[in-house]
Amino acid sequence: MNLSTRRINFVLIIFIFLIIATLILFYAIGYRYDFLKKEVVKVGVLYIDSSPKNAKIYLNGRDTDKETPSRIFGLLPNEYKLEIRREGYFTYQKKISVYPEIATNLRNIILFKNTYSLNEIVSENIKQIQLSSSGQKAAYLIESNDSEGLFIYDFNSEDKKLIFEDKLSNPVNNFILSPYSDCIFVKQKNKQLIINVNNDEKINLDKYKLNINDIKWDSDNEKIIYTLINGAIYQINLIEDKVMLIVNKNIVDLTIKNRMIFYIDKQNDALKFNYYDLNRNLSNEILDLRQSDKFDILSDSYKFIVLIDRKNEDVYLVDTSTSPITYEKLNIQAKSSQFTADHKKLLYYNDYEIGYFDFEKGENNLITRTSNQIQKAIWHPLEQNIIYLEGNKLKITELSGPVRNTFDLYQSNIIDFIIDINGKNVYLYDKISENNILSKLNIR
Repeated sequence: MNLSTRRINFVLIIFIFLIIATLILFYAIGYRYDFLKKEVVKVGVLYIDSSPKNAKIYLNGRDTDKETPSRIFGLLPNEYKLEIRREGYFTYQKKISVYPEIATNLRNIILFKNTYSLNEIVSENIKQIQLSSSGQKAAYLIESNDSEGLFIYDFNSEDKKLIFEDKLSNPVNNFILSPYSDCIFVKQKNKQLIINVNNDEKINLDKYKLNINDIKWDSDNEKIIYTLINGAIYQINLIEDKVMLIVNKNIVDLTIKNRMIFYIDKQNDALKFNYYDLNRNLSNEILDLRQSDKFDILSDSYKFIVLIDRKNEDVYLVDTSTSPITYEKLNIQAKSSQFTADHKKLLYYNDYEIGYFDFEKGENNLITRTSNQIQKAIWHPLEQNIIYLEGNKLKITELSGPVRNTFDLYQSNIIDFIIDINGKNVYLYDKISENNILSKLNIR
């Protein structure tokens, strides 16, 4: 090989080396050639985590050989079909976009079981039941021979406790759990009492000589209760053992919040929404409700009250934290609602729609429309999903759209349901054969 040839080979080797080194450098700093776009582009990163972990990650139907949690590097900027698969769980699917030089994070993917485990908690026929809104306890009434017993079931400890029993000749007509499920009001044919669920202490309310059919618990002290009798509000202070007439008007509904009573009264066939300040002993009107003859007060927030017009399904939001108290009419129709824990979103539903109102963004978001009637909808405790009863199907759907993962969890003659505070078990009040029973459905 002569000198000229050796020089050409040397230059060629140097040229190839520079090209390869350049390509390696570009690859190392995140450049790829996009054959579809026929151009060099910067790549992106995808981070995925799920609960439970160790779920397989698929992109565009291809197994990535990675499990959650994982980072996937070197992805061309594009739209991908993501699938998260784990045996025994519904497959999570989502279209995602990967952008150049940006890490796309999907950290809170929740997987739900597709093979349900249903356990009967109470197999005897339940005459009445109340599932606590806190998702901690249930109170239920069972008839046995010539007596009936009132039981408490604790969702956390899974303990059943008989707290009251009496003859069928003096039946229980009604019972109401307190907000934290520490006390329960019991109305019998010939007796009315408060029972402390924890220590079985009983307080006979007959001594106050009031015919109490329904009560409202004080939001701060379960030893103070309120009752509505013949349009008048009475306060019963169990600590001081006394009764006080608070407001004597033609009142049809009330709730108590932050030492204030909010109530609807009827004046000249027109409804008005008012408040009574227990600290200053004064009342004031908040809102004229004459456009309808039936309003309900919903109050699952320390800050807000929701008024629902049962005639038109109009919704009013009352902010009790402002001075003066303010309200606004929301551009939604609903028959019930529930706030998130931070009060930033309001879930609502009517017979055929579920949505949520985002107060930070001022946006109304439709989740789903259904052909079957919606019986109930509630937040999953992690507040990324909504559980709802459509006809006789219990379903769960996610909040983020526009295409949402929606799964059928269970199908039966479900009367009511609640989910525990951990979001792992749904408790079903269900009709099986001739009995109304309580069951636990494990979904996570």
